[in-house]
Amino acid sequence: RITDGASGGLRVTRSLLYVVEAYELVLEGPSTAVRGKAATFRVRTLDPISKKVLSGYPVKLRVEKDGAPTVSLEATTGATGDAVFPVATPEEGSLGVIAGTAAQGMNTELATSLQVEAPGARVMLTTDKPIYQPGQLIHLRALALNRGGNTPLGATPVTFEIEDGKGNKIFKKTGTTDGYGIASTQFRLGSVLNLGVFKVRVDVGGQLSEKTVTVSHYALPKFKIGVQTSKAWYRAGDELLGTIDADYFFGKPVSGGDVTIEAATLDVGETVFAKIVGKTNADGVFPFSIQLPSTLVGLPLERGNALVVLRSTVLDTAQQEVIKETLVTVSDRGLDMALVPEATQIVPGVENRLDLFLSDPLGAPLAGSAASVSLPGGASVDVTTDEWGHAPIFWLPPSGTTAGSVTVTTTPPGGSQVTETFAFDIQAGAEHVVVRTDKALYETGETVTVDIRASDQGGYVYVDWINGGQTVDMRTLQAQDGVVSFTMTLDTSMMGSNRIEGYVVDADGNVIRSGRTIFVRGGGSLSVDLSTDKPQYEPGDKAELTLSVKDEKGEPTVAALGVQVVDEAVFALVEAKPGLLRTYFELEDMYSEPHYEIHGPRGDLNEVLFSDPEDPAEEAANQTKAQAALAALGRGSITGVSLGSWASVQQQAGVVLAPY
Repeated sequence: RITDGASGGLRVTRSLLYVVEAYELVLEGPSTAVRGKAATFRVRTLDPISKKVLSGYPVKLRVEKDGAPTVSLEATTGATGDAVFPVATPEEGSLGVIAGTAAQGMNTELATSLQVEAPGARVMLTTDKPIYQPGQLIHLRALALNRGGNTPLGATPVTFEIEDGKGNKIFKKTGTTDGYGIASTQFRLGSVLNLGVFKVRVDVGGQLSEKTVTVSHYALPKFKIGVQTSKAWYRAGDELLGTIDADYFFGKPVSGGDVTIEAATLDVGETVFAKIVGKTNADGVFPFSIQLPSTLVGLPLERGNALVVLRSTVLDTAQQEVIKETLVTVSDRGLDMALVPEATQIVPGVENRLDLFLSDPLGAPLAGSAASVSLPGGASVDVTTDEWGHAPIFWLPPSGTTAGSVTVTTTPPGGSQVTETFAFDIQAGAEHVVVRTDKALYETGETVTVDIRASDQGGYVYVDWINGGQTVDMRTLQAQDGVVSFTMTLDTSMMGSNRIEGYVVDADGNVIRSGRTIFVRGGGSLSVDLSTDKPQYEPGDKAELTLSVKDEKGEPTVAALGVQVVDEAVFALVEAKPGLLRTYFELEDMYSEPHYEIHGPRGDLNEVLFSDPEDPAEEAANQTKAQAALAALGRGSITGVSLGSWASVQQQAGVVLAPY
């Protein structure tokens, strides 16, 4: 009390929160889980003002089903200020998850929900052909495998359905999958029916898969056309040299055939700029030459390159006509350039690795190419690409870096100097972190080495391991000289995409997060060999096919086989690539049509993830490309729930301290 002469005086008070230790309870974990795969939750206690961890706090985690407790777990926060609780998920449904602590005369609780879903299955539906005529037989086959291990989904109800070109359901048949997760049926099309695009659908235990086939009147071509160009790609104004090669499906050349070639540009429309006519020689070959326009419009979907379509028509002496369209890439720059930071963004205060990839317009690597890289702040570095067109760049951005623009200058073979500027986000916050792994692609049974670098030399790093969108492991580690390392062995439950998220908390309470995505491939892939009793057959002959299946060790193994025998001429009408079972069942939906956060290295992501080079140097190059491709995809999944109690603690503190 301070007397100021007034009768009441002047009273100065200070909150007892400055005397009683203030604390905040934080609950982190997933919002969804897969039945049978344990979900992991982290409960943290920290000082809400200084953000320092608080150890020795008793914390509880209670799990409820329909309001009734099913599990109650207790722990005391350790030196890292947290406790990690695994929660079993034996049944589907909604669970309540409540974290709590009793301290400083207050009971604090945080509640969230966890939705437990069925593991589900992946179903692959195939037909023997992509196109049919009225009266033909459609063969349908479904293969169903459980997610998370790819075990067969056997003894499960199956329903096949077909809708015609006008949406009328014309076929429905039920059945059951066998021990290999396979079910099949067939349906003969009527001679009179609605033509068009038919929908073919299968339902396996509630899991749907659908594809389309075309039903129309058509005549199979008697011969095929091959178009070869002298180069894989061209520059505007170049002379395009090529050959037409026409052969009957039984092997003989189409000699004396009339050839017409139209060359057209593709931009907002199609504009024919050249037309050539001639005849095939005795070998069915016709050489041609076309002068490309001096200027062409680049297409955004082609990364700025232009496209020219060659429409080749061949008419044989029996007046049978076959048309083939071929796309030719025309590039102004003569190269494709990609620069990918390992953390997708620039991380100040920690050494960053940026991967530079130089390739030609179709993705072939540009080896031995020199490039000058200008970094923010005026620094620059000169690099040269290896035989895979890759060059790593190591850079330590100073703390406080705010600009993330990097400029690369290089000169492609036979071209002019090209300069491109890449703009990247800067990791926000007063502290920083970057996550690294020893590889990007793994097989089940291998061990991952995780290396985390933090700007806080002795601070705590919180790590969340997320598989298929679900947090399956949490740990808190203290950095030593700014480094945290640990290992994790990968079992079949970790197949597919795995995101390793590391985060730190700065003095202002900001959560700074970084991560690394890895891909785990299932082991045990099979190889199939096919041999025939004769190299060539005549119509009506009986062909004997021998198929042999071996496991990854080269040993014979028992397996279910699916065989389709189709006239090659069918695929001259509709191009179709054989399905890759491994990519279909192991690749997640987010990767089937990837959406990149930044421009990644050129190439097919499926091919990068599932290629298995025998050459060690090529394997290392593929690992680097995979790491950059996954980094370009961005963050992906992060922890689903993060709740804090400080607001409610302040309210309770006011009630507790009111009498004083």
